[in-house]
Amino acid sequence: AIEGATVTIDAMGTQKKIAKKILSKKANYILALKGNHSTLHDDIRLFLSSEVDKLHQNKAHKITAYHEDQDKGHGRIEQRTCYVTDQLDWLTQRSQWSGLRSVVMIESQVTLGDNLRTEQRYFISSLPPDAQEIAEAVRSHWAIENSLHWNCISRLEQ
Repeated sequence: AIEGATVTIDAMGTQKKIAKKILSKKANYILALKGNHSTLHDDIRLFLSSEVDKLHQNKAHKITAYHEDQDKGHGRIEQRTCYVTDQLDWLTQRSQWSGLRSVVMIESQVTLGDNLRTEQRYFISSLPPDAQEIAEAVRSHWAIENSLHWNCISRLEQ
């Protein structure tokens, strides 16, 4: 039932068996990284942070693509940039993840009044390095998740 889809999963579901199962159903994955895979997360964080710095300094870098978008609303401005690379020869854990084709950093800068908050989130994906496609899939995931959270809160308040 998921053939041709892109499955996005939070860090808790970032498991090698799940990635393999998604691919066996002819779908793609975007899996979030956090502390549950601390070595993989740290390796990707350090690599992408360094490569993004090189990109901004107009030096040679391994960022394959990036995409920027912005939202305004509720008194805040959010600027998001998705950086993607398929240059993965350096990644020692690459062969452990079925179909791994790209790694991703999404940087969000949220301005609310005089306050600026910056956050980076990291992902692995079986998709080719299309920054806009990956950014839109991750954004859709968060929109659904936020909607579910608000729906649960509303029901609790009733």
